[in-house]
Amino acid sequence: GLWVLKNTPLSRNLAGVADAFDVTGDARLELELQIPLKKRAVNAKPLPVGFDGTLLFDGKPTLTPKALPLTVTGLNGRMRFDSAGVHAQDIAALVDGQPIRIGLTTEQSTEQEGRTRIEIAGRSKIEDLSRRFPSPLWTIADGRADWTLDLSLNNADMQLAAPPLNIELASDLRGVALSPPAPFGKRANEARPLRVTTAFTGAWPIDLRLDFAVLGALLQLQRRPGTEVPELERASFVIGAKPEALPGPRGILIGGRLNEVDLAPWLAWTRDADALFGAKDAADTEAESRLSVLPSSLKIGQVSFGALRLSDLDLRFSPRAGGWSIGFEGGGNGGSVDLPPAGSDGTLRVRLNDLDLQPFTEPDPSGQAQATDDDPRNIGRLALTIESLRFADDLLGRALLSIEPTSGGVRFSEINLEGPLLRATGS
Repeated sequence: GLWVLKNTPLSRNLAGVADAFDVTGDARLELELQIPLKKRAVNAKPLPVGFDGTLLFDGKPTLTPKALPLTVTGLNGRMRFDSAGVHAQDIAALVDGQPIRIGLTTEQSTEQEGRTRIEIAGRSKIEDLSRRFPSPLWTIADGRADWTLDLSLNNADMQLAAPPLNIELASDLRGVALSPPAPFGKRANEARPLRVTTAFTGAWPIDLRLDFAVLGALLQLQRRPGTEVPELERASFVIGAKPEALPGPRGILIGGRLNEVDLAPWLAWTRDADALFGAKDAADTEAESRLSVLPSSLKIGQVSFGALRLSDLDLRFSPRAGGWSIGFEGGGNGGSVDLPPAGSDGTLRVRLNDLDLQPFTEPDPSGQAQATDDDPRNIGRLALTIESLRFADDLLGRALLSIEPTSGGVRFSEINLEGPLLRATGS
């Protein structure tokens, strides 16, 4: 089939399509030629040779896009071609044993206008994707979803030595559950558009742009010699906007703005996400090759944790000894949080410049008491320092509180309060 695209009059506009793929197997050719036999006048232009043909695939050929780590097997169907280009609908095939459908068409086929598009539609299980493209990121997803892959070449680029192959992957992710809390998580029955685009010229690394919910990202993939699956080399994630550039060093950079964050579900989620946030195992040979988060920053309109409310925060964070170091300031307050590695018995260390106890004593504005079955032992070891503890306008002093879980509940191993009117210590 590729021979037809590269060695017939179709090559003028479609040779680049053939160069973008590796193919094995044969196809049956049915060809009708219109050859002009009428003698032409002197100095008249030669009459064109017309042709109309069909390539028939019998389920044996395979197709591999050079830009993608996947192989399409069992091609079964027919592709028509004529002087205007190529046309095919509902060619059946398999990717990793899952059925897909392929369509191919040439739009406005002239040397300077139009393009040739290959549309692939399929449905994949997260379980299958995680086996083919190993990554701890798959642990946050479960289910299966429909997707479309659009490959296109612009006719105006066909004269280039390496015409760019435009690639767009799209899915509404309906059928896939994502475990992170809002605004990134979702239930399986919810739709959340995902779109990934790039242009591939045959050279590595390649840069991709990703759009998902409120998240925009630039990703750089590198394929090492002798490997089939590319690896993530650099990434820039921006919440609420599109990133403009990749980070300089190898790693992941995070930025942008969130309107509101409830810390309680996020802390619970990170405790359970050992594969993403856990300490490195000495026996884990892949841990060293995983990308680390670079020192990053976020702006957050409001952070809530129970009755605690912090507004207009500038958040700075970076990995530290398997955990996270977080600093924040804004809204007349500030402080820091040191998160231990997920799954460890390390101490969560929190420091606040200021804390008002009055909101914690007020009834729920809705008038309804909120029942909770949260186990305080889930907090783990906690060391809390409050530089200025207040009740409304009354300063109580500097407070230290240390908590550790026990078999029957929690133990306050240290309680310390030093203020202008009161000094208290105990456990």
